[in-house]
Amino acid sequence: MQVDYLESRMLDHALPPHLVTLALKRIDLDTTRAKLLAAHLPKTLRHLALNEVEVGQHDIGPLVLAIPPGVRDLAIVNVQIGDDLIRELARVILPNLTHLRLVSTGVTQRGLMAVIVVLPAGQLVSLTLGGIPLHMETATALAAWLARTTQLKCLGLHHMCTKVAPNAIDFVLAALPSSLRSLELPGSLYSATSLATHMSRVYDLEVLDVSNLLGPPGSLADLIPTIRYTLKVLRMAYIDMYETDLAEMLYRVGRPWCFLVEVDLRCAQLGLQGIENVFYALERILSCGPGPHQEPRPHVLLLGNLVTVRQRRFRQIREWWATNGWDIEPCRG
Repeated sequence: MQVDYLESRMLDHALPPHLVTLALKRIDLDTTRAKLLAAHLPKTLRHLALNEVEVGQHDIGPLVLAIPPGVRDLAIVNVQIGDDLIRELARVILPNLTHLRLVSTGVTQRGLMAVIVVLPAGQLVSLTLGGIPLHMETATALAAWLARTTQLKCLGLHHMCTKVAPNAIDFVLAALPSSLRSLELPGSLYSATSLATHMSRVYDLEVLDVSNLLGPPGSLADLIPTIRYTLKVLRMAYIDMYETDLAEMLYRVGRPWCFLVEVDLRCAQLGLQGIENVFYALERILSCGPGPHQEPRPHVLLLGNLVTVRQRRFRQIREWWATNGWDIEPCRG
């Protein structure tokens, strides 16, 4: 049985005894309900997600420690658990996981090291970490773990770049496993050049996210030509490319991205001409490939750029590209 959403009052009653999946999002748990939930978590649970769950500092411990050891897919997002609790969790739960997502949990370097040490290299399929500044010590440990992985397909490191050690991520990039299909690095890259150096390691990559690039956007010129033809999703959101010729970078792509289904350019500060040039470049990338892989055209997110849907020329451009199969999510306005 699967439960994707619960109101907090429903936790006054026992959960279904054979529950397999439980996702809690944006609910408040007082002391009584936190204890009830901890007592009600069934041993059959395999997938558990806690997302923006408001729970008292003294109540989160018993709840987290009550997670059944049979859980294989664990996501804790925007829930403050801290280092001491994550170390207890690491000892009991983490070695059994196949999927782990820890984002904005109040964990520091000490807690992150405790997590990395026990991560199962031979069975973990996806790992997402976020909101934890990456220093040299933890980057080196994570790189050593990546070198041992055999099943990892999805790696996400969200907003982990620091001014103290902006190049720490390079150790991780140098150890990317060839098994990766998805690589998400929003807010964790200072320069895209460092990633370009190691793109040959991930030759079957399908999803790439370099949003919130912290350094000069011109470094994307080094990265984009190295992206493999297997790419399905490209995210370059929240990067100021007003003075960057993104279209020219895309024209440098050699082999076509025949499988592309989504391009995220939200808040990229593109003007009307820049947007039009990007579409022509993307059209060229797709038209070079075999016909069957070109339909439908990719979904393009343009929200938050420098033009609005009220501009007549933009409406004309959008309508023209729509008739050619493009699915365009327009700019705000």
